[in-house]
Amino acid sequence: MAIVLKGSASQLKVVTGTGTVNITSAWQSGHPGHSYDTVDVTSFGDNGHRNKPGLQDASLDFTFFYASGQTEAWSVFMGLFTGTTTRNLIYYPDSTSAGSPIVTIPAVVTSFQPAGGPGDALTIDVGWSLDGSATFATV
Repeated sequence: MAIVLKGSASQLKVVTGTGTVNITSAWQSGHPGHSYDTVDVTSFGDNGHRNKPGLQDASLDFTFFYASGQTEAWSVFMGLFTGTTTRNLIYYPDSTSAGSPIVTIPAVVTSFQPAGGPGDALTIDVGWSLDGSATFATV
């Protein structure tokens, strides 16, 4: 499993129905983790198991600081949670400079939970389910 870690100049953007929103400033924790199902392809006579990668999967759980402006976390994710349309998460692990890696992840918001008690910073936990295949490229 390859896990993409958050760098110092990383960015997270969400493609909504009206454009692309840079949600980096509200991003508190979480990162996209990618894996493949394991398919056992062991044959008769093999001395050990043989495995091949199967379908791609992703772990997409993020926490954002609460803000309710038009392009802020609450409005963006509540709008996506109420629909079933696949949207792209765009992750830049290093920067948006030419030659830097970019990961585009088609996903659907499957959980949306405000969190934080009295006196705590209000946050929003957002879970996504992969809906397709992530693309790894460079800017």
